[in-house]
Amino acid sequence: MTKENEVLREKLKKEAQQWIELEMEARMAAAAEEIAVQVDVGSNIHCGGKMQEHATKATSYAEQEMRRELEVEADRRIEKKLKESLN
Repeated sequence: MTKENEVLREKLKKEAQQWIELEMEARMAAAAEEIAVQVDVGSNIHCGGKMQEHATKATSYAEQEMRRELEVEADRRIEKKLKESLN
């Protein structure tokens, strides 16, 4: 890989990281709303402690999975842009 390609890759990685953070913020807001609905519905059946535990676990899982998906997508975009720059 040439020095120019390395510089481009680093630039694209920085841009991708910013995109991931913005996308995470938006997606986590939507996930938080969905989890709140689940907690609200579930609180009619289960005690509050059980539902709080669900909210904590669901939020953590959602964040982890969304970040993983976004990182994979960002890597694909970086590779695509690098290939385009070589042509």
